[in-house]
Amino acid sequence: MKKLMLSLMSLSVLSAPVSAIVSCGNKVQDPEKTLITTFSANPNNWVTAQSMRAWDFEFLANTNANPLSTDQYGREYGDLFEPVDYKKDNKVGTESNSSKTWVYKLRSNATWSDYKGNKVSDITVNDFLNTAKYVLNPSNNAEVYPLWAEFIKGAAEIYNLANKPSANFDEIFESNKSKLGLKVNESTREVTFELEKSAPYFETLLTYSVFSPIHSQVLVDSTINKDYRKGYYSGAFVPSEYVQDSKMVLDKNQNYHFADKTNLDRVRYLFNKGPASTSRELYKAGTINSFTLNANDASGWSQYVGEEVSAPKKTPGMVKYTDSPNTVSSMALYFNYLNSEYLSGSADDKARTLNSSRLLQYSKTREFIASALDRTKFVTYYSKPYDKGHENISSQLRNTYVPGEGFVSDETGKSYQDIFANSYNKILSPESSVKGSDLADGVDFLRNRVYGEQVVNDKNQLKVARQKKAQELKSEVIDKDEVLKKASGKIKLIALQNPVLSNTSGKYLHDMYTEFNEIPDNPIEIVEKTPTTDTEYNQLKSNGKMDLEFSGWSPDYADPMTYLGTIKLGGDLDLYIGLSRLFNFQTYEDIKGDGDAKKAYESLKSKNKEEFEKIVVEDETGVSDLFVDRFNFTKNLEDYDKNNVDTSKSSVRYSKLSELEVETLYKDTFMLPVYRSAPAMTFSISPSTPFRLSRTGYGTSQYKLFNYNFDKTKLSYEEIEKLREEYLAKKEEVSKDKTKYQDPDIWS
Repeated sequence: MKKLMLSLMSLSVLSAPVSAIVSCGNKVQDPEKTLITTFSANPNNWVTAQSMRAWDFEFLANTNANPLSTDQYGREYGDLFEPVDYKKDNKVGTESNSSKTWVYKLRSNATWSDYKGNKVSDITVNDFLNTAKYVLNPSNNAEVYPLWAEFIKGAAEIYNLANKPSANFDEIFESNKSKLGLKVNESTREVTFELEKSAPYFETLLTYSVFSPIHSQVLVDSTINKDYRKGYYSGAFVPSEYVQDSKMVLDKNQNYHFADKTNLDRVRYLFNKGPASTSRELYKAGTINSFTLNANDASGWSQYVGEEVSAPKKTPGMVKYTDSPNTVSSMALYFNYLNSEYLSGSADDKARTLNSSRLLQYSKTREFIASALDRTKFVTYYSKPYDKGHENISSQLRNTYVPGEGFVSDETGKSYQDIFANSYNKILSPESSVKGSDLADGVDFLRNRVYGEQVVNDKNQLKVARQKKAQELKSEVIDKDEVLKKASGKIKLIALQNPVLSNTSGKYLHDMYTEFNEIPDNPIEIVEKTPTTDTEYNQLKSNGKMDLEFSGWSPDYADPMTYLGTIKLGGDLDLYIGLSRLFNFQTYEDIKGDGDAKKAYESLKSKNKEEFEKIVVEDETGVSDLFVDRFNFTKNLEDYDKNNVDTSKSSVRYSKLSELEVETLYKDTFMLPVYRSAPAMTFSISPSTPFRLSRTGYGTSQYKLFNYNFDKTKLSYEEIEKLREEYLAKKEEVSKDKTKYQDPDIWS
């Protein structure tokens, strides 16, 4: 799933001298058409069926083809799959059964290549079954499994059977594959997807690699995932060279089915451990030929953009992009309800995490943290040049998890933001008139609703108001909890800091935490833990060894469910959130029973009563409010998603889903949305013709360079603007007629 877990590491450059990058530069002659740029995070995986991480897909999107992709106009086209009759209904495949059945035909010239670019074999429809065998085998711990369980008939059943002690996966798969909603026909090269639910947006999901084929050898050699030299590649490029923390080279794959359309022979990446100005300095030195200006590079900003972002300098070769795939990426602060050090740490760790877990289980605690943190103090790192005139509120603050604008709108054109506002008024404030604009990015709605906008804008009043909230938390929660009231001093919450960001965005994150800790009478202290390496940092995150975690989400497909499904019981982010650790269950399916939350809780408690009574916060009836809230959220989410919503009427669907999000964010404060990943506009220089690459937020097409047109000509400002006008005019035409401007080699 492009469950592209955006961590802070993927959003900022790292820190070390420029010489550290230049010294590992190119010692061999690159082809003329070589793009040279930087990367800031090492890939973790080389198997598409394994990963949901953004920094993996920067490379995997170019080395491995997906079933579908999106073009520069935002429409889906067939990559591995050939279009059947696109002009009929603007679909690549054949849709039936109320969008529950989708049939596609594999291209006859799709191939596997090795890392040297040698053809290994043709891709067959059975390679799609290989992906099913890999993902549904619990021993592989495939990060993309939740999407299979959500969409593909019979997938969860196979996985759950295989997850039992002493289960033989191969036997289970063979005996149950007839029930699996993935069918292949070798003679016709057809692949059929039978879904658990109606999904008219399914083709947007196929632009992500969750269902992409893998080679059969991956099923028998687990080392392929960590060694690029053993991999099998189906995309526009092959990874011919990779040295961790040093460089990556992608060479054109001559066997790619669209190789004739790829006007780029090589991409050379240099690992960037420098400050904000490093990429620009490398470009100026001639070490790289492409860079995006960093918002914290004051000197570069002055040189290339100037004082007014809305009216930038007419710098030759610089392209201003007013849309970004990352505007739909939502960064958030997640509460970990049971730090795993409680289960595996020392006696001191166990005692501390007992306190942190119980503290976070109270919604009043979470609301205090969410409203007391000044998000702008951190987010201004990314938005500073765009905030002139309103520096007290970052223009990139986000108040919803599902992006309010630029992601989805209903059949009437109403934005999700406006739909969310209606749901907020209905559920939490029937007599108020919260508008969509109150929830827009760049508004501090979260603190406005708690303290009032007048107080938020007055430092002295805000100081008094936050102190009062801190005192209330102490008297109403901590002093009344039998465990917490025994704690000596402040209760500590561990927040991980990425070591490679400690001198860049990490400083701003530190400032936000420090200011929070200095609130008078604050009974909580946020303690920053900085591992030695980014590898250790990622391991701690994955193992749930923290109390607070900044991470984020980019959409896998064009529907709010791609976000909301991550925070259900057993959802994609459970490793960070820790509810399965706290309540000791594996999947929601295991515990849902007849759908009664209290019965489910009592059943779990009966199996581990002593531990529950020690660590779980219960109400006067002996039930956890947190569990009941999240159980009912999950039940209703799945109900709305699968059963009771006519997906042809997105207004009804989005209203139901937004109501659940309102309760999650503003009734339960289950998590804290913090900011959108992209600013209002970005500025880039690259040896290419602009406006040819995908800017779509869902899927992984945004990373693809297949349609890159290498051109060393440094276009004038006027030439770039003329290309922009032409592109926007064509995009408008395509929005009305999706058959316009189609390359027959790709679309027929």
